[in-house]
Amino acid sequence: MTQNMHHQKTLITHCFNKAAATYDAHCNMQRLCGVALLEILKSLNLNPASIIDLGCGTGLITQKLAESFSRVPLYVIDSAEQMLEHAKTRLNSSLIKVFKLDFDELHRLGKNFDLAFSNMALHWSPNLAKTLSAIYHCLAKEGVLIFAIPLKGTLKELKSYSRREFLSFQEVERLLVSANLKILYHNTQIYEENFVNALEALRSLKRVGANYVDHRKANIAYPTFKALSSPHNFSLTYNTVFFATQKL
Repeated sequence: MTQNMHHQKTLITHCFNKAAATYDAHCNMQRLCGVALLEILKSLNLNPASIIDLGCGTGLITQKLAESFSRVPLYVIDSAEQMLEHAKTRLNSSLIKVFKLDFDELHRLGKNFDLAFSNMALHWSPNLAKTLSAIYHCLAKEGVLIFAIPLKGTLKELKSYSRREFLSFQEVERLLVSANLKILYHNTQIYEENFVNALEALRSLKRVGANYVDHRKANIAYPTFKALSSPHNFSLTYNTVFFATQKL
């Protein structure tokens, strides 16, 4: 891992740790996408013997996943220890094992999973190609990876305040094919979240830990506090894709 990638991961984890106490009350979009992802998973009629949740956060959606597969061993990972403290309290079952790991450390579990689940988390990987390779190697034969991530066009309203970049559908598709993951299902959905002004929109991202910006791309002129807090409606767009894939 390069020094810059390690530094990036550290900063992202720091943002999520700071948001651990406020995440559940403000994760409207993550909750919405998580419920939709669970519905897609249900339609696949899978019968996994083991499951891993990649980037569980406070365990809000993980809890629903566990309820859907109540007799199946579930491994849960996240890199933010403060988020995991909330998850451990919520996921109180002998079948659920919680680990502080990032996506590229899956080999440390020494286990192959029939199902890997990830809700609005994989886009935080500094190198998605490497992460998909790590997931591939932790899947059992014909194992399934199902996930939701935001695509290019997400948070387009904030491009004046941040240069956070997202991948296009075609870019994610190419990475999946390169990782030998067969696409079983995909669907894109555009969601919109409304706020009283731009300041509240930015605060909402901070409250769920999604306020990391690559400072190499942040040389922009920020608006004044007065401009941000002007009392007019402000929306955030989430261009989200749902994928179900299978190990070849």
